[in-house]
Amino acid sequence: MAEHRQKTHSILLRTEGKNYSLELFDSREWPEENGGEGLFRVRIDDVWHCPTGKYSFLTWSAVGELVAALLDTGEGDGLPPEEPAPFLPVKADVSVYLDGSLKNETGSVRTEPYQKRDGRWYCQVWVFGRGALEFCCNDVTLRRVRR
Repeated sequence: MAEHRQKTHSILLRTEGKNYSLELFDSREWPEENGGEGLFRVRIDDVWHCPTGKYSFLTWSAVGELVAALLDTGEGDGLPPEEPAPFLPVKADVSVYLDGSLKNETGSVRTEPYQKRDGRWYCQVWVFGRGALEFCCNDVTLRRVRR
């Protein structure tokens, strides 16, 4: 069955005699999946690229990393290695920045880091007076590990 969605970008790569055809589709084409703004599904040689599940949505930087991996490896799969989860153990003391606050707040990690469809890592942090909130792990600073 032919794809009925409109691709927004096409990239043709040629490396060491191997050709790759990449097609990018805006996440808005899948409203039921709630991919988010500025994210894309990628199809490589008419096969969906799905590193994080059936509906994998990538940021621009993730698309760039994928292109770089395809150019670098010249191999059939050409997929970048999976990024390990950040070190944020449960019960660790952390600092987080809350919108509208002039300073960082402290809290403790409540869940192991988990990866969402956008390829980024998230965790739940208990912030005093606000409860458990979800944060991108890039916005969480480890202060102390409790034993």
